[in-house]
Amino acid sequence: MKNPLAAVAVASTPACAPGLRPCLYDRSTKQIERRRHEEEQASAPFRPPPALRAGEGKSSLPPLAGEAVAKRLKGALLQIDESNQAQELLSADRISMVSSMTHLAVAARLIFALYYFGVGALGLILGDWAKDIANAATPFERALSETGFMDPLLCLACLAGGGALFIRRTAPLGIVVLAPLVIIIFFFHLVITHDWLWGSLNLAWLIALAWYFRRGFDSLWHFQGPQQ
Repeated sequence: MKNPLAAVAVASTPACAPGLRPCLYDRSTKQIERRRHEEEQASAPFRPPPALRAGEGKSSLPPLAGEAVAKRLKGALLQIDESNQAQELLSADRISMVSSMTHLAVAARLIFALYYFGVGALGLILGDWAKDIANAATPFERALSETGFMDPLLCLACLAGGGALFIRRTAPLGIVVLAPLVIIIFFFHLVITHDWLWGSLNLAWLIALAWYFRRGFDSLWHFQGPQQ
């Protein structure tokens, strides 16, 4: 007697070929090919449609909206370009300004150093202290010259301060050495000879140099040596 379940299964099977096994084999083959095709599509790199690759595709935006976006992008790029050009100009101006200030400071330092170094060297070489006493304009100046050591000491201070100013590394030291002398010259001309222009010029010149080399004086009031 035949099995009724087998009869029902055979009756419900679609007619694709004589017998059940060929039909099942065709289905399994199609499933394997479909899966293989899906795996190939998943592993393949993305490629745009041919129309987009050829540049023939149409934008999803309306023509007016696309033009507006393009104008905004162009304006933004122009603003960025203008800002970059402005920054380059400012940088160039700052560099030129700093360079000019540096050259001006070097010239001022060398002129001031040459003057005081020359005064000190000529005073020590000539050593005509008696002539200084005879040409003294005031009793105070004559009294200073008659001491015998004040004029050589002033010449040594001019020589040392001017020589230190010649070198940028020792310029703060030269300013410190010349500061008392310049202050004395300022008050001497202001109070005694009343030649305030020459005394003020020397003092203003020294103050400008001291301000330019102000970083060199930090260790004078911010000493960071070993604590004792």
